[in-house]
Amino acid sequence: MKKIIALTALAITVVMFSFTKTETVPVQRDFKIAEAQYSAMIFNVKRFDEYPRTALPDGTLKNTDLQEWTSGFWPGSLWYLYEYTKDEKWKAAATRWTNTLAANQYNKTTHDLGFMMYCSYGNAYRLTGDKEYRDILIQSAKSLATRFDARVGCIRSWDPRLSWDGKTTWQFPVIIDNMMNLELLFFASKESGDPTYRNIAITHAETTMKNHIRPDFSSYHV
Repeated sequence: MKKIIALTALAITVVMFSFTKTETVPVQRDFKIAEAQYSAMIFNVKRFDEYPRTALPDGTLKNTDLQEWTSGFWPGSLWYLYEYTKDEKWKAAATRWTNTLAANQYNKTTHDLGFMMYCSYGNAYRLTGDKEYRDILIQSAKSLATRFDARVGCIRSWDPRLSWDGKTTWQFPVIIDNMMNLELLFFASKESGDPTYRNIAITHAETTMKNHIRPDFSSYHV
């Protein structure tokens, strides 16, 4: 466990899917490395309601709970390993950790449901076609949609809180990361036939384009 590089290696290797056939060997090599790292992490996680996030300087594995915004990355990455290797052990692991996130479909306290649920249940549904996964994703989109305010034209990222300077209170903070959660809403509209989720996603994106993007095309965080 001394050299675990949590969640990073696989994210890099997934990009390599777009490479040509002449680059097959590097992809195979990198997935072998990823398999070794993920096997080590699985060995050191004792509960299915804990989700590896990173490694501390001493090599100790740092886990999070289901309400942490990165919780869906772990099962999502396990689904990617299964997709590439077709090894049933990765499917079994991905299924176990995905299922423990089910309670988040009713979580209305965060904008990160796309991270939590689409990375996990989205890949689960894509690779298995299990309608139960689909239903959970649609309910997750319903919960996410409750954070949308038509007057603002955005999904609220965080509940009211003190700003970083400690002097003012943000009533409706919106962070650029929120754009990554919109795919869940588009999925829900496509699968359910209800345009509500799609309309919310488009409105949020258009409001973000007007307010978050600087003239040099970089963006504000909040």
